[in-house]
Amino acid sequence: MGRGDLTDEQWAMLEPLLPKGARLRNRAVATRYDKLAVRDEATVLVAAINEWL
Repeated sequence: MGRGDLTDEQWAMLEPLLPKGARLRNRAVATRYDKLAVRDEATVLVAAINEWL
């Protein structure tokens, strides 16, 4: 398992927290910084869950 891979249990905990894919008119385009921020937040959340378990 690589560094970015998650187990099924971890995905099950994380998936409800991810934003739903709603179709919007004129939606904003996410910049690479937005994507990095989301990834960083998810990484911290997964690390906190692992620490808690």
